[in-house]
Amino acid sequence: MNYTLIYWPGLSYVNSLVLSGADILASVLSWYVYSYLEPKWSMFTLNAIAAFGGVLVLLWGYETDSKWVFPFCICLSRLGATAAQNVVYVANA
Repeated sequence: MNYTLIYWPGLSYVNSLVLSGADILASVLSWYVYSYLEPKWSMFTLNAIAAFGGVLVLLWGYETDSKWVFPFCICLSRLGATAAQNVVYVANA
């Protein structure tokens, strides 16, 4: 996903900061979600967040005039996907 930053709307530096922030937040979020929910519900919740972010990108994010909407939608999608990947790693470790 990082190699397509130059083609996204908005500044590539802002987009890369948003993606890095999403990864850091996903690491923390995955620990909290996994500690309060069992692995099945953790995966369901985090994949639902990722799917919601992806649907927002498809329906609203790319064609808007605002420069913060697309990075926010990508951040939401990446947050859910990265946190779900972290939960898989923790659950199998």
